[in-house]
Amino acid sequence: LAACGSVPAPDGPPGSDVGHVTFASGDAVFRIEARTGASPENLSARLTAGSRAADRRVNLSPAGTRYVFETGNLGCETGTCLAIAPVADLGAATLVRVGGAPIDTAESRSAVDDGGSLVVFAATGGPHERDLYATRDDGGGWTAPVLLTADSPYAWNDTPSLSADASHVLFDCGPTANAGAGGSICEVGTDGSELGVVITPDDAPAGTTDAGPLHHAVYDGEDVVFEAAWDGERIWRMGGAGLAPIADGANNDNSPCVLPDGRIASVYLGRDGNTSGRHELKVMAADGSAPLMLVLDRDLTDEGLGCGP
Repeated sequence: LAACGSVPAPDGPPGSDVGHVTFASGDAVFRIEARTGASPENLSARLTAGSRAADRRVNLSPAGTRYVFETGNLGCETGTCLAIAPVADLGAATLVRVGGAPIDTAESRSAVDDGGSLVVFAATGGPHERDLYATRDDGGGWTAPVLLTADSPYAWNDTPSLSADASHVLFDCGPTANAGAGGSICEVGTDGSELGVVITPDDAPAGTTDAGPLHHAVYDGEDVVFEAAWDGERIWRMGGAGLAPIADGANNDNSPCVLPDGRIASVYLGRDGNTSGRHELKVMAADGSAPLMLVLDRDLTDEGLGCGP
């Protein structure tokens, strides 16, 4: 691992409360402490022994008590089943089944609440090309999915991120797939109410020469932290202080999440000297200072990170 920048990055010995970040690489999912000297923990290796299918698109619940991920294991026959697990007991991982059938995640990351009783996921079969749905464990099994994005003005709705109280969800919304041209950020209640468009490329600051798409938004208290392709790919914040880029000026900075201490983790491809082309994990202060590069021996899949204690 290597640090960049002249300001020391937040640090701590093994076991200190510096937070964790989850990510995917290849066909496995991982967790790593957000500190100098940390080594990634292969979560997939603990799920099942022997021959394995892929695990992908891991996310954490708002307070970091539950994992949600896509898997071809645990009895999944399609290779893209939705699964959850307690962070404290990965061996208790289970597929989310509605009426006995596992949910296909339509190749988009999902979100889970801290109690493991609410899951928001993207799927086909609704009024749009892709829609968000919510299912709840009511004690007797998972309920029939409730369509959340019926009123969305966009054809593509995916990549959900839950608020701390699990009452609302931010998500990618746009006219094209994979946060392409016109990609925006929307929000909806987890009961399907209050759907609205939060920010679009048209909201780019004056003077922006390339107002590209937005995606991977997460809550940071009352603020929203997201990636925008506005004169390069950078992390931005929208909140009480207005709209502003995270100040380190880094380009090719993607898919943020916010650690409990306020630091921001991102998938980064722009480190000086990174000739391998690998997507690396960067952790920086809330204002973009003190960047810490966690230089891993693998390429991160740029489909989102999860942050938690």
